[in-house]
Amino acid sequence: MKNAMYAVMLLIGMSIMVCSCQKDNENGGGGNSKLVGTWDWISTVYDDGDEPDDNVGDYIVITDNTITYYYSNPSGKVDNGKPYQYTYDAPHLFIGGANFIDIKSVSSDTMVLYYTYDEATKTYKKRK
Repeated sequence: MKNAMYAVMLLIGMSIMVCSCQKDNENGGGGNSKLVGTWDWISTVYDDGDEPDDNVGDYIVITDNTITYYYSNPSGKVDNGKPYQYTYDAPHLFIGGANFIDIKSVSSDTMVLYYTYDEATKTYKKRK
């Protein structure tokens, strides 16, 4: 009987440990709730110092598990983008398993992303 009691206590203890060690966010290690929303492009700064303004009208939409880019074209019309699945492991966003984006900072209204593939820092403002 004593051994059964120890076994029950061990199971209860292990259950508590497993429950307390589970991640709060199933979509990576960082908790992506601050990322979710529609973000309008504000500025781009390339690593070489170039600061083009050709992204006016661009924006991104981030949900719990997808990121969609919307690009403006010369006529001012915004082209609908394709949603891509992502995973978030702060500060990295992985799209298709590759790390294309590092999140430099994110607040309730501003997000700064570093795009590794084109060596550019882009700043976005959250829509209200």
